[in-house]
Amino acid sequence: MDEKRHSLRFDTASYIAGKFEIEREVKGQFRNFQPFIIKNISIGGFNLLSNFSPAVGQCLQISIPYEKKNYNFEIMVVHSRIYKFTPKAGSVLKADIIYSLGCEVTKFNESQKILAMKIIEKDCKHPEPAPLDSSEPV
Repeated sequence: MDEKRHSLRFDTASYIAGKFEIEREVKGQFRNFQPFIIKNISIGGFNLLSNFSPAVGQCLQISIPYEKKNYNFEIMVVHSRIYKFTPKAGSVLKADIIYSLGCEVTKFNESQKILAMKIIEKDCKHPEPAPLDSSEPV
């Protein structure tokens, strides 16, 4: 018997909507060895902080070492802006202008999707549970 649904159903084990802010530092580098830090992540893209500022629309290769394995991605820069100027060098970035880069993953495979889900699960801030209203029944 075919069941007709009014709404599209997602496989909740693999579909994650939205973007997530990184709580612990997750680093990587561009193919030209310029380092970056992942600021936000979603299944289809990243927001990176870097001293390197590629052109909007440019496709680049990046690598992210994670749990003793190196993951390679092909990304396209969809926006770039100055994030801040920092007078002190950090663990990855130099004392200089830091750019915020919005990047879309252009070629996506299963291992990259699994990495994104691991980072979201282990390294991202999760929303605080909403407080229970004492007037509402539980």
